[in-house]
Amino acid sequence: MDIVYMDGGLGNQVFQYIFVRYLEETKKTRVLIDDMHFFLLEDEINTNRISKPANSSEKITHNGYELEYVFPNIEKPILLSEYFDEDVWMYMKSELKNSKLQAPGPGVSRLLLENGFDLSILIEAGILGELASLLVRFSALLQTGSTPT
Repeated sequence: MDIVYMDGGLGNQVFQYIFVRYLEETKKTRVLIDDMHFFLLEDEINTNRISKPANSSEKITHNGYELEYVFPNIEKPILLSEYFDEDVWMYMKSELKNSKLQAPGPGVSRLLLENGFDLSILIEAGILGELASLLVRFSALLQTGSTPT
């Protein structure tokens, strides 16, 4: 299972979507998008949409997941929020909201890894140094078959 972690504003989402499509074309397999970031920040995102103008210096997050709203004719990506049954997704969201894995980072992927899924996760290198180190840790864990600590 290949997963690309998605976050940020529309520009980042477009870049990450293009990367997913590139991987799908070159690897001839479907790649899933980890969209949990937007669910973990949904209260903040909704507050921004309702009460803060786009040019406000108080606006501290983006507008949430926007790809299909802005580009309705794109090939619909497979989002993890739609890949799992709703009860499983809500369980993962609850686990992440109540844990140190919350955000930023690939919390869903870590939960899947801890529960025996064989996966690779790809993250933009420039997001945070800690995310890059998580990617290295995930790769090492996948190779050894160990569980994270």
